[in-house]
Amino acid sequence: MWKNWTMNAARSAVPARTLVMLLALNLLAWLWATRVICAVPVLPLQLKVDAETVRIVGVNPGVAVPVGAEVLGLGRGTEAPITLLATDLIEEPDYFDTYPEMAAFFARQSQFAELLRAPTVVHWSTGDESGRALVTPAGRSPAELPLVYWFQLAYGSLSCLIGCWVWLLRPSEWGARMFAITGSCFALLTLGPAIYSVRGLALPGELFRLLSSLNHLGAILFGCGLVALMLSYPRLLLAPRWLALPFVIFLPTFVLDALRLAPNQDWGMRIPIMSQMLLAIALGGWQWRRARQDALGRAALRWVLLSSLVGCGLFVFLMVGSTLLGSLPPIPQGYALGFFVVMYIGLALGVGRYRLFDLDRWAYRVLIWVAGAFLVLLLDSALIAGLHLAPDSALAVALLASGWMYFPLRQWLLVRVLGARRPLEDALGEIVALALLPESAARAHRWEALLQRVFAPANIVPLPDPGPPTAALLDEGLALAVPAHADSRALRLNLRDSGRALFGPEDVRFTDNLLSLLRQTQLQQAGLRAAAQAERQRLAQDLHDDLGSRLLMLIHRTRDRELTGIAREAMADLRSILSAIDGPGASLADVLANGRAEASARCEAAGRKLDWQVSEELPLHWLSSHTRSVLERCLRELLTNALKHGAGDPVAIDARVDSAGLRLAVTNPLPGAEAEWPLGRGLRGLARRLAALGGQLNIDRQHPSQARVELVLPL
Repeated sequence: MWKNWTMNAARSAVPARTLVMLLALNLLAWLWATRVICAVPVLPLQLKVDAETVRIVGVNPGVAVPVGAEVLGLGRGTEAPITLLATDLIEEPDYFDTYPEMAAFFARQSQFAELLRAPTVVHWSTGDESGRALVTPAGRSPAELPLVYWFQLAYGSLSCLIGCWVWLLRPSEWGARMFAITGSCFALLTLGPAIYSVRGLALPGELFRLLSSLNHLGAILFGCGLVALMLSYPRLLLAPRWLALPFVIFLPTFVLDALRLAPNQDWGMRIPIMSQMLLAIALGGWQWRRARQDALGRAALRWVLLSSLVGCGLFVFLMVGSTLLGSLPPIPQGYALGFFVVMYIGLALGVGRYRLFDLDRWAYRVLIWVAGAFLVLLLDSALIAGLHLAPDSALAVALLASGWMYFPLRQWLLVRVLGARRPLEDALGEIVALALLPESAARAHRWEALLQRVFAPANIVPLPDPGPPTAALLDEGLALAVPAHADSRALRLNLRDSGRALFGPEDVRFTDNLLSLLRQTQLQQAGLRAAAQAERQRLAQDLHDDLGSRLLMLIHRTRDRELTGIAREAMADLRSILSAIDGPGASLADVLANGRAEASARCEAAGRKLDWQVSEELPLHWLSSHTRSVLERCLRELLTNALKHGAGDPVAIDARVDSAGLRLAVTNPLPGAEAEWPLGRGLRGLARRLAALGGQLNIDRQHPSQARVELVLPL
């Protein structure tokens, strides 16, 4: 026991140590980035781009510069100032299309960075007046850094830790490995922007270019990891060696971009990244087709694809939508990139296959929610562009119109995609019909048929005893365990909807409610049956005590042989009635043996011969008291007709068992005058009794010289 504990502890300590090491590496990256950005001097002014001009929106205490003034340039002493352009304050250098434009931008950054190493003269103008002010740039402490800086570092590290955590949970799976690569590369992707997006005014050009290249490297590696993830998850589409192919193809494009050998930024970065995204989408479609019969894999893949859509969609919506809608405030890129963490959390849940039976249904709901948001954006853009409405009016009309379309469409999709769940009330009639079936085997069969109709599983197999006390999910929702009850053992339902969906918690609750309803109905039926049985026993006792004693008295006291025979037949009928009401069941062989003894005695008393033909190897089948009574009554009535209406010997009775059940036939010769004999009340009564048990009565009229009546009783 101690050995097992130490082995488990050692096994669990490896992922813990790895995560601690990764956390330490991320903290070191934080320390390096913070040291770099804190050493960069910044002006004691807050600048903002307004149209094509740079304006002062805030000043530190003691700085004599008017708020709202336009910054014309920066310089030293009497030197000519360097004109400050709106592009000098852009957050992301990828704004430029060509490499010469980027080179000019980095050169100006170096000029301003050198200028800010000493006191700097700010040239400003308010339109009515202009002036100069000497300010002293200074570095910042970590507490003075803006929130967006820490935000970018945090979600970069979080993505790295999430990706590596999933890999540590499933170290042997290629999908988890590729997911860890994307997380680590996303952290690399965000490190550079975290520094240069909060630079204030300028960074040294070479440092800025290095951080930009670091961002590009992270983006290319992230895209390669995403393509490899779609190649390997939820199943390997190609051999593992082919997972290196995206890196072989796209890393050279980064080298061309970093060395400025590509024609422009489109070919250096934008087209490769777009190609990676399109390739990942195509591979996701391929994976979707391959997972047609894999409900668990498809659920995980659905959540992975949806998480990617939501994370990227929110980024695009808030970056592009703020421009299109006009009424939404613009959001800094540093914050908008944080929505990729939503993607990483979703990817972690999908790749880690955490409670996919819950995620599977939420995937559709989130997808419909995202579709509603994009519907508003699409309609608003169309109204602004097509009808030239004001942004506020267009947004109001778009919200109203999309609401009219969205909610009916949403309800239709939820029912269509998720499937309408059958409420418990829909199964009420089937449960009652099931509980009313007389045979336990029939109730068990009907119960399995009900589960088949409700869940449409690929198959239903029995579970080893003892089964679970309540319904439970098995194998991450691939199967549902159904508890045993009075008529059926515990069952395992595999692959909901024949493998197209997973079982979920709502299926567990539905099954438990169904079982509760079944047990309550069976208890009520058992009470009714017990009350009916008690009443039958009372009637049987009254018939036995009153009518039986009088018939017995009549048999012993009368000297009329015909009357005695009638009384004996009435006594036999009474015994059959009492056996049906309160008697035990019997085996088929015993019932036929008793029938032969009675038939022999009656034929002997009537002076007729009996030809009894019954198979010696009868199946071991137990007849209930009611079925036994019906069979005895049928045999007695058929023999009575043969003795009463037949002519000559012998009376033939043969019985055999086949796939239809028991076949018992009585054959006897007929006098010529009775060749067309009618169906009397006795035979009609037998036909009704047999029909109630699923049997039938067949009369052969093909031979005028004999009567043959056959009963068929299902076993």
